[in-house]
Amino acid sequence: MSQPLATTIADPLKVHPEDFPDIQGFILHGYNMPKSRHFVLTLGQVEAALDFLSALTSGSGALSITSAERWPRGVKPVYALNIGLTARGLEALKLPASLTINQGNFSSFLAGAVAAAHTVGDIGPNDPANWVPKLNTANADRAHLLLSLYTNTAEDRDTYATQLREMFAKVIPPAGAPGSDVLEWDVDPYVFTDPVSGESFRKIHFGYTDGISNPIIDEVGLAPPRPNKLPYVAAWQFLTRDGPMTTYNLPTPLEFGQNGTFSAFRILEQDVAAFDAFLSADGRDEAAQEFLASKLCGRWRNANPVVRRPHAPGHRLPDNELTDFAYGTDTVGEPCPYSAHTRRTNPRGGPLVSVGDQVDNRIMRRADAYGPHYDGTDDGQPRGLAGHFMCAMLSNQFEFIMSQWVNSGTFPGLAAQAGIDPLLGNVPGGSSFTYWESGSPVTVGGFSRFVTTKGGLYCFIPSITAIKWMAQNGGVSNPWTVPPA
Repeated sequence: MSQPLATTIADPLKVHPEDFPDIQGFILHGYNMPKSRHFVLTLGQVEAALDFLSALTSGSGALSITSAERWPRGVKPVYALNIGLTARGLEALKLPASLTINQGNFSSFLAGAVAAAHTVGDIGPNDPANWVPKLNTANADRAHLLLSLYTNTAEDRDTYATQLREMFAKVIPPAGAPGSDVLEWDVDPYVFTDPVSGESFRKIHFGYTDGISNPIIDEVGLAPPRPNKLPYVAAWQFLTRDGPMTTYNLPTPLEFGQNGTFSAFRILEQDVAAFDAFLSADGRDEAAQEFLASKLCGRWRNANPVVRRPHAPGHRLPDNELTDFAYGTDTVGEPCPYSAHTRRTNPRGGPLVSVGDQVDNRIMRRADAYGPHYDGTDDGQPRGLAGHFMCAMLSNQFEFIMSQWVNSGTFPGLAAQAGIDPLLGNVPGGSSFTYWESGSPVTVGGFSRFVTTKGGLYCFIPSITAIKWMAQNGGVSNPWTVPPA
């Protein structure tokens, strides 16, 4: 067995240029590639799995893991590839028993997404028993490895997906054995081109412009943030780092724990026909529908925040103005309701938020729309959002947002403003939503469930060094096992 690879202790606060080759690329920067495919595998052959990890990082295979290194001359590659492993996947690699993943800090990851269902609101129709077969309650322990392939064209996606399947063919159990099935999930963002400006924007199927406001991890050389903008976040909040200011105990050894992150991979089906029917109920004309849609989200569908454009969407604001706003001293939810999706998932330090703040609990989203564009006809085709929601601590970031901000009826601390996120929350029947119009509160009912969870997976997204370490040190006779909850 080879000796562990050498590593150094990274700066917990900032990412340095020398860190880029060690960090999986999509943690720091979205690729903005319009086609992707996610694969979920079961590791059935340990030695083959270790060889596969080695090939992905040594350049000996057809495809390699994409790091955060800058692309030469800014030109996108033809593909990008990233990898994550569940706790059961790490166990299947038979890694050394000396591996430590702190139960207190990382118990959510160790227990898995199914165990977190009640915490994050995956109950009722969202229950893991109803998820896609590879990820549901019965099969979750065999969901070991997640591969995310990104390309610029559908043709390239098919080409590189074929090569990837050939690489992992010997890794999965033989045909017919438990776990031999491979989940493949295509993501094809809906892109809208403005007929006036010619600019193109990604949208979710509910019609809202997407991908506007992700945290920016602090890097050496970044310009200071402009006044009133959210500050850059410390690297340790999105990369597992060793240092006295972190709120977790780094997984060890350092070769394994440093420069990784955790991901809640989610498949979220959107009922667009039900959403449209809700907006058009009670005889609302097009303008009234758009006004209500803006209140539900906290943004108009062209992305303008309602706090900047309270009465009508207007022309799309410059990019910096789309994120450079706050909720000030508003205590009633005018112009942005407290239950609006944008305010729920990023409160921006507004008043009356009883728990959490605008930085420490945020997540990094690398997810896009799947399914055909909705043209107004209820065709029964599945469509929604799928991808990664990443952070250094699932319990303090992803699970906190879902339980305390998205699904908590007491988020603002005022009974008069009770309610949960109407777009992402687990909205029960009979729910209502209150917003303000012309200085008076307006309450609407008739909600149905607009978003249903169809799958979830908790993954560790290891560094390049960690992948090499696992490839070299796995397959031992006295391996690490997932500790009991």
